Amino acid sequence: MFSTTQKSVAGSLEIWALGLWLVAIVATGGGSSPLRLSLIVLPLLLFRPSLSVALFAFCLAAIPSILELSAHGHWVGPLGLRLFLVAAFLAASFAFCLGGQLQTRPGLHKAFTLALPGFSALMLVHALLRQFELVSPDYQYLSGNHQSALITALISFAFALRMAAVHRLITLALLVLALVSTGSRWGIFVGVIVLFVVAAMAYRQHRAWLFGLLVVWFGAGVWVVGFTGLSKGGIIRALMPLAFRRPWTGIGPGGVETLSLQYLTRYDWQYRQTHGESIAIDWPATYGVPIALIMLGCLLALVFWRLPASDGRSERLQRHFLAVGLLGLLLHDLFDFSLASGAVGLMAAVNIGALVPRWQFLFKPMRPWQHLLLIIVLSGLLLASNHYSPLAMEREGRLDSVSQRWGTRSFRYWINKSQTPKIANQRMAMLAEALRLAPGDPYLWFRLGAELLKSGHSSQAVLAYRSGLSTASNTWFTSEIRPIFEGEPAQALAAVDGFLGASRMLAHHYRQRNSPPIEAMVALSLAWGDRRVDEELFGVLRASTQPKEKIVPQLWDLLLRGHLSSAHTYTALKVMVARDPQLPLARLFLTLVEQQAAACGSLAYWDLDRVAELLPMAESLRGICWHSSIGNSEVLKRLSLLVDLEN
Repeated sequence: MFSTTQKSVAGSLEIWALGLWLVAIVATGGGSSPLRLSLIVLPLLLFRPSLSVALFAFCLAAIPSILELSAHGHWVGPLGLRLFLVAAFLAASFAFCLGGQLQTRPGLHKAFTLALPGFSALMLVHALLRQFELVSPDYQYLSGNHQSALITALISFAFALRMAAVHRLITLALLVLALVSTGSRWGIFVGVIVLFVVAAMAYRQHRAWLFGLLVVWFGAGVWVVGFTGLSKGGIIRALMPLAFRRPWTGIGPGGVETLSLQYLTRYDWQYRQTHGESIAIDWPATYGVPIALIMLGCLLALVFWRLPASDGRSERLQRHFLAVGLLGLLLHDLFDFSLASGAVGLMAAVNIGALVPRWQFLFKPMRPWQHLLLIIVLSGLLLASNHYSPLAMEREGRLDSVSQRWGTRSFRYWINKSQTPKIANQRMAMLAEALRLAPGDPYLWFRLGAELLKSGHSSQAVLAYRSGLSTASNTWFTSEIRPIFEGEPAQALAAVDGFLGASRMLAHHYRQRNSPPIEAMVALSLAWGDRRVDEELFGVLRASTQPKEKIVPQLWDLLLRGHLSSAHTYTALKVMVARDPQLPLARLFLTLVEQQAAACGSLAYWDLDRVAELLPMAESLRGICWHSSIGNSEVLKRLSLLVDLEN
């Protein structure tokens, strides 16, 4: 009787633990840090996993790091994230135990069934709060992508659990609303596919039209993705070489962030690249290609292997629902890797635990002392990973306390170090080390260029600025390149040669000077034939006090290049005549439109009281400008006025 009471109390505690776990998943925003993962896993500690599963999880997380250290002598990914990975895998063993018990414990199964609608409502509330920025980022999921992955897994549970039809309908409605509220395009696309597939499996009488809707949704999704593009598609392609950087051992967790700027450019991706954006990158990069393939192969085998059911047809359908959910999660992570989130990883472990065969070694509870030891080890790993968190160590200046044998230091470490030395050569050496790790960071190149300028190495500074600009798009620019503009115009022109955005910025910078270098601006205008550059040059020529023999020819050449606006074209003609009153304004205008019909648009700004000056060439102007100016009422008004004056 005492034993029965103990089991009853333990069962009640586990039911409460399940409820607290679901609340913690929402409240902690995904569990992607040691502290948050601690809060999520705390309720799960009541479950006693199999010793075999715990040891397997520990080895799976630790072996790649051991192999990497043995093969290469040092780690790329930092120590703190490796400890966190091992802790996350051990935490997953508790979730795996929960998934297995959902199959065999009616009370636990019923508790999950009753809690799922409420949990779905909380997910919707959280998604809305995040979407409308009504909650601090500290309590949000890292992104809507992670939350959409979790919802995708929950959709399969809504069908796998034995729920009343009304409760299932309410749960699915809440989950779909939450899914849409995440704003994740790929996540919504995959989540709805999973919904249609499991619905077709559950409601066989409606299978035909459900599959029809699935085909329509799939076609629409492919069209939308093809039309708009996946924002991370270019990033995934760029990061793909990281999967084979150390193919046999991987570069460990955090290795992607350490080396990502060797393949990405920081100007178009301002956030930390904490993980690979695709499972095809993250797993091989973290664990090595062999272990990644084994993990993926086992999961796909679990999905497609029709496991024998223990209690008839309903059991088999349950497993199929969960298999579809797991497959959907893998498909989701193909373009939006979310297993880095503790909440998503633990829910995937619950799914796997419910899917695997009931082999005794997988679910035989470990002894109490082993359970206690596992909790102590897990707690120690979480505390250690929090202490050795690379970001925390970086903020607190503790990175020097750990040798680089245990993880390559971030490029940010070398940037911070470069601000300390008083000797320029030491600063430049540290910036060079940062650039070795992150050559895709243009701002680093500009810092090095500024240091080289201060040291008098102007030719090397030009190369540094050009290297920084070459990492970005041709039209990109930033205020960080201003130091090179303060030097000789020849240096500045050499630095921006071939970079339109920087050339526009240089032209604007020169225009603000008290004595702009006109020759340099003319060189920019001739090199690019760009309206914005030519407008800056026009502003300088218009305000210049240099003699007319220099300004008037430059203005005429600028007009012939044809990039000024219509208003500025007419103004430039007036400036030329003001500088040299002997120039005939009307004849200049006719010569210009004969060479460029687009200049007819400047007639719209011609002073009405000076239209009579155009009478000698009225017929020529009408022949050139009448048809090309249809729709420009001001030009047609002046051409009509010329007709009236002729008559």
